Amino acid sequence: MRKAEAKQIFEGRNGDNLYDAYGPSKLGNKIVWEGFVKDADKEWQARYILVNPDKSYEIYEDFQAFMLEVGDLYDGLESKRLRERMMVVMPAVALLVAIGICAYLVVFKENYSAWAAAFMFFSIIASACVLYFGTYKQPRLPGAST
Repeated sequence: MRKAEAKQIFEGRNGDNLYDAYGPSKLGNKIVWEGFVKDADKEWQARYILVNPDKSYEIYEDFQAFMLEVGDLYDGLESKRLRERMMVVMPAVALLVAIGICAYLVVFKENYSAWAAAFMFFSIIASACVLYFGTYKQPRLPGAST
């Protein structure tokens, strides 16, 4: 959506007279336009347009309703970022713990070097699998209930 289209949407809506439109701003995968209008009572008001990726849009008449929607969008983005970070952090932490255990076995337990090598090998394989394939998902058997 271009500025002229946003202005056209703001202008004349419910008796509003547009002063100016500001934007676009990007929020996640959506575009935000802000318009300042004088409403039918000649009071200054802010209006918001939230444009979806499919070019449909939603108009918010007040800041509170707009912020409720923005809060939901932000929460969704943050949880996605947290999941992405954990997909890297958890295998790295597990690998560091495995290295510590192997170092302990090699230094303090002389007869456990072969076990330490095997443990380290499987720890590397497990960490690589989690990084590459993602989280473990239990397979669904045909006809099994959930």
